[in-house]
Amino acid sequence: MHLSGIIVLIFVPLHIKTFKYGPFYSNTNGEMRDLHRLVLEIFQSPGYVAWYVLCMVVIGFHLWHGFSSAFESLGFAHRKIITRTGHVLAVTIAGGFSLLPLVIFFCKGAL
Repeated sequence: MHLSGIIVLIFVPLHIKTFKYGPFYSNTNGEMRDLHRLVLEIFQSPGYVAWYVLCMVVIGFHLWHGFSSAFESLGFAHRKIITRTGHVLAVTIAGGFSLLPLVIFFCKGAL
């Protein structure tokens, strides 16, 4: 959990910096943010896609343990429904966020 926590701590500010405070693009109305264009540009880089998917896997493992552990700290120890909910949540979040860069990278021509 310590290593995954450190990776999450590095990933979140980098993610926010890239996608929240990223570049402005010129158009007919002046300069504006274009998140669609930014996402398509960022996820063309194999290194960034690998980093992003790796971080999503780490975040998935972090949530896999952390969700049920948080409830255990509150006194709800060994509840199967909480553990299973945490597992479903971890796979859904990590898998869903990993899917976007993989689809963009491997389906370049289709987009």
